[in-house]
Amino acid sequence: MIASHERELILQAVESICRSSHLRRSERIQQFLRHVVTETLEGRAKLIKSYTVGVEVFGRHPGYDPSESVVRSTASRLRVALSAYYKDEGKSDPVIISINRGSYVPQFSLRTPPPAAASVALPSSTAEKDNSIRKALTTKRPSLLWGALFAAIVIACFIGLLMFLPSNGPPLPEQMISPVAIGRTCIVVPPAVATGHSTDAVDLVEALDDQLAVEMRAIGAATIIAAADAEAANRLAERCATDPAASAFLFNVTVRPADAGLLMVWRLVDFQTKAVESSSTVRIDAGAMPAQTINMLASQVLGIDGTLAIVMDRQHDQLSGDPRNCLSKGQRIEYLIDDHLRSTLRDCLEHIVQKTPNSAEAWALLSVVYVRESRNEPTFGRNPAPFAGKARHAAQEAERLSPDTFLTLRALMHVAFLDNHVPVFEAISSQLLERFGGDPNIKIVIGSYYDNLGNYDRGIALIRQGIAQKRSADCIDYVLLAFAAYAQGDYSQALELANLAFIDDYYLAPLIKAAALSQLHRVDEAKSELRKLEALRPNYLRFLYPDFRARNIGETVIAAFDDGLRKAAGEQH
Repeated sequence: MIASHERELILQAVESICRSSHLRRSERIQQFLRHVVTETLEGRAKLIKSYTVGVEVFGRHPGYDPSESVVRSTASRLRVALSAYYKDEGKSDPVIISINRGSYVPQFSLRTPPPAAASVALPSSTAEKDNSIRKALTTKRPSLLWGALFAAIVIACFIGLLMFLPSNGPPLPEQMISPVAIGRTCIVVPPAVATGHSTDAVDLVEALDDQLAVEMRAIGAATIIAAADAEAANRLAERCATDPAASAFLFNVTVRPADAGLLMVWRLVDFQTKAVESSSTVRIDAGAMPAQTINMLASQVLGIDGTLAIVMDRQHDQLSGDPRNCLSKGQRIEYLIDDHLRSTLRDCLEHIVQKTPNSAEAWALLSVVYVRESRNEPTFGRNPAPFAGKARHAAQEAERLSPDTFLTLRALMHVAFLDNHVPVFEAISSQLLERFGGDPNIKIVIGSYYDNLGNYDRGIALIRQGIAQKRSADCIDYVLLAFAAYAQGDYSQALELANLAFIDDYYLAPLIKAAALSQLHRVDEAKSELRKLEALRPNYLRFLYPDFRARNIGETVIAAFDDGLRKAAGEQH
């Protein structure tokens, strides 16, 4: 028999991998890993074949064609995930699990073992299995074994803690779908379809079926339901449509081969009207990772400025007085620069959380609105503390109700930055970029924060990446880049970028222009921009310092802007 601590060490490593960012949203790959490890530990490694795995793990009917690519593609994705895991989250794990190409049998080894025991494939014989595992785990010096056991205990405690944390969970099964379970926009995701004879297309479709609904649900902007087939999808969408508070959509995806890659076509269809509300054709380059494609697709539909927000705006604008009107527009809160619109949105969301206090989405959006209000107060010389306190409370409510969704994490990131908790901000922003980096606008928001902190290399790179993903820049994008250019002393570039914004009601635009023009000795033009700034923010020169400090902007940059504005005002230092 295998010693209990040796077996536990391997099984704990499996659970650590499954709970990592590389696998936690892929139940299919988790099931595959657990199955092959368990079978190997039980001495049944010889039975791990494509056919048996297809039947026992993926539910294929006995007699199915084992040449079908599901097992092969899952094993391939697992190899990639394991390699990535051991480069970051698992770089200190005592046991390394690997699966060589051409085989589905896992191998186990110690990190930095001596050459003779570098990699031990567990044999099928129980006696040989006991000896080889024991040899692999005890060849190192006793101090290393104790270190490995200590690491295992840490991992076990961490896993135990995770078991008590709320989980986003898989999409709701069909039998649990009812009007009570929906209550908001509902998107039913039937299986994706591969057309043409392409192994790559089939592999991507399998990855979409395995992960797309989970990835979309993690964003938290709608109720996402995975359907087993087209018939079940229609049946589920019909149930959604019976809820007067929910709009029902079908999300259909087709993948076909193309030159040097694939073409993915998706359609968001209104179930009741059968109208195609939105569609897109996306080129997938050869060699692109399925996880990146899935992240991009989910963000295109459900991101801050995604398709769903635009569709719901168009529909809800026809529903006078419908409180849902604010939720969809709240998806694009990052671009709300008009004080009146922000106030209207705040009132709308406050009404929703009073009426439905268990709406994590509304609490998360409201928190971001409060953050915006808090930042706005110093520009008028007012105290930001009341709105800051409300922002923290709303973010805490969102976290309590739905701790791991895009909207909640975004709210927590904003609050962390508001409170100048830079390490917390960096940790959450990294998580957002890793999980939801397919949303270009979240890159732009995070990039602007890094610019405020003076990390211009990272900030500008993220903003430009977001613009490239959108294929165009919005007015606010130019303002953010102009701010970074001025902060680095490039006044000509700052002015050029600010002029591209074509925006009249956001005070930072005339602020940057006035400061840059004065530094370029174009005093009359600088005075004109300063008058525009004063119309938007009376007596702003008095409030520049508290405004910029509330945004975590450094003293040197504040001094540079103060110098530019005072020159525009004709003041001498």
